[in-house]
Amino acid sequence: MTPDELKKVLIDGLGSVAGKTAVKNVAKGSIKEVLTSPTYYRYMTVSEAQAVTETGMLRGLREGKTYYTTNLFSSAESAKSKLALEFTPEVRMKFTISNEPKLIKNGTFAEPAYGGKGGGIEFMTYDKVGVEIIDISPLK
Repeated sequence: MTPDELKKVLIDGLGSVAGKTAVKNVAKGSIKEVLTSPTYYRYMTVSEAQAVTETGMLRGLREGKTYYTTNLFSSAESAKSKLALEFTPEVRMKFTISNEPKLIKNGTFAEPAYGGKGGGIEFMTYDKVGVEIIDISPLK
């Protein structure tokens, strides 16, 4: 199996897990809660997406700064440039937040870094961020 085929299997598998999580969340709460919860995105590697799926926490419980955004990008290069990411993301995770992290950055514009233009909207916290995954999509 090639690395690209492996990524596809992982992404397809993660997507089905995310779909099951979303269905379970609708069953636990009211439709109104599901429809009115703010949704966010995080652009990441397949391995990070696996860790988030397993732990229910952004960054898979790693310590440090946790960033996420309200910006929806369909391409990896757009996400990397606008959010000034250090790496090229492989997937986009859509989620709602299940706890109340204290925000250090609350919808500020990303500064240029790592060759990226910046300008995307970012939220950042040092706290753990619990998530309810809605979807995981591969990026082009």
